[in-house]
Amino acid sequence: MSAQSPDVIVVGAGAAGIACAATLVDQGLTPLLISETAEVAFNFRNVWLDGARGLVQHPAWQVAWGGGWWYNLARKFNIPVRFHPAPPIHLQIRGMPNSVEAPLCLSAAATTEFLINASPLPIGEHREEFERVLFDGFAISPEQLFLMHDVRLKDWLAERTSNEALELLIFAMIANIAETSADVAREEISVFGGFGVLRSFLAGEGFLTIIEPDAREGLFIPLAKGIEGRGGTVWRGRKIKRVVIEDGVTRGVEMVDGEFVDCRNVAIAAGNPRIPTLFDHLPVEAIDPLAYSDRLKHRDYTTFALLDKPVVKLDRYLMYSDLDGSNLIWTVPLHSLAPWTVNDERHFVLAQSFFTEATAAEAGGKDKIYPQMWEYQEEIYPGFCDAITHTATQEHRHHWALPLCAGPKLPRRLDSTRGLWFVNDASTPIAGIGAEAAVSAGVLGGIEIASHLAGR
Repeated sequence: MSAQSPDVIVVGAGAAGIACAATLVDQGLTPLLISETAEVAFNFRNVWLDGARGLVQHPAWQVAWGGGWWYNLARKFNIPVRFHPAPPIHLQIRGMPNSVEAPLCLSAAATTEFLINASPLPIGEHREEFERVLFDGFAISPEQLFLMHDVRLKDWLAERTSNEALELLIFAMIANIAETSADVAREEISVFGGFGVLRSFLAGEGFLTIIEPDAREGLFIPLAKGIEGRGGTVWRGRKIKRVVIEDGVTRGVEMVDGEFVDCRNVAIAAGNPRIPTLFDHLPVEAIDPLAYSDRLKHRDYTTFALLDKPVVKLDRYLMYSDLDGSNLIWTVPLHSLAPWTVNDERHFVLAQSFFTEATAAEAGGKDKIYPQMWEYQEEIYPGFCDAITHTATQEHRHHWALPLCAGPKLPRRLDSTRGLWFVNDASTPIAGIGAEAAVSAGVLGGIEIASHLAGR
């Protein structure tokens, strides 16, 4: 295949784009995958700190739904991926001296019992009703749960309870796990988003993994090479000027350097903020979804610290929460959970905190957020700040929460524009959480495109 005559152009080489191109190759097609960055999977890049490998967007999700999306791709392409199941999550309430391990709770009864014992929120006062609501949510089949991505959890709950205090407890709990504010959870989280995270975190329907040496080098870069090895093409570090559409028909892609690639099928795997810049005129079906995601912007703030004293006693993921149940930070002792990330005896800690743009502004922006994160880590690990020898910070536009929300999403296929497809993690159908949402969108999009081209 020449790059000038691909079957499909895939725009964007993150998890979704790589998964889409890999699926197209697996279906016997010859895609062109365009990475505008120098290497694929840019959002999974490391932060290097004095020789230590700071893992970003760590860890990767693996879920039972669909059999595990990136897992199946890695097996099909015979990628030598090595990954480690992460240990249980620990919860710690600010002001309390010890953390509590979160066990896997198969049933609503087990989940209710754990939360009553672990949470500072007065769940026990509403035990029977709380357990009944959880039972109804846990009983939804995965297939039906995916279809409820556009049903607000707030409305679903209103059909089952008029207990305002109970609703507040549920939204606070989901906001904590989904790493958003209670206000966003109350107004935006879907039934899929709410019960997807609860069932993944607490009911054993999903688990966290640590890919060696990291998700980018251990999984996504090898997958991109596998695409090339099977007849696909990957362009790296090449910028797109626009997707060319004439009279409602996709014609191809024009590059910034002037090259035009003729192709009647273009799959958009880029993140939502990039999409409007790809078109002279935005397709009508994309207007509302992109306006919604622009309103619901999230950012994550990440710190990395190398320590010359062994002050980090916990070898678990730790969710550090305020008394009202709202999440403050996650901390990850990389030296323990991913020991290959540091080449000596130093402790190495990653911490993340998540904000909407509005709540970040209220918190004072990154000049205030990062110092506060260091203070939280000092509270968790006394002596932490004094032991620091090197630090780094990183800020991400963080859109993984969009599939969890009930607002409009990008359609896979458009009535207005023949040959244009959306396959990023904000497109439908929804079939995963986090990185799995992106990979599932790419896989399902690739299958649908291949079926269309085969006339099925």
